[in-house]
Amino acid sequence: MQKVKQILKSILRDMLITCLILGVFGAVIVGWGMSPAQYIDRKTAYLSYGFPKEVYHFDAIDHGKDYDSIHIFKLKEWDGKRFLRYLKEQENWNPLPVDHQKETENHLLCDVEFDAHMCDMLGAEDGYWIISPEKNLFCVYDQSECMLYIRTASSFTHYK
Repeated sequence: MQKVKQILKSILRDMLITCLILGVFGAVIVGWGMSPAQYIDRKTAYLSYGFPKEVYHFDAIDHGKDYDSIHIFKLKEWDGKRFLRYLKEQENWNPLPVDHQKETENHLLCDVEFDAHMCDMLGAEDGYWIISPEKNLFCVYDQSECMLYIRTASSFTHYK
């Protein structure tokens, strides 16, 4: 009888330890999936090591799977320098400034009236930018402020 109790205690202890490990592992996975670094990686294919901080987010739709949003991230200085080196190697990123009058005519993502921060995004003068109509993606990296602006949409609102 004593032996059976010891075996049951051992099994329960092992089950508890396994549950705790799975819980911690699950929390890490969920946390990574919602992290700014993961979002930046999905949109720019750049993996940030410096734990960027999301300083602003606005979504004009914010319903279901549809979105029409702008995200602004502050990168740490050393990570910003790394990101800049990465951008210089990419063929599809262009040096700033953005000719926003020309781009606004061609792409709804560049519309200054979408959000007050669009002026900052389009007014950046030192860094790189990309626009990808296929992905509904417009990004600007302002190197002087280490700010990454990501404007994206699944569909467009009529916010005017």
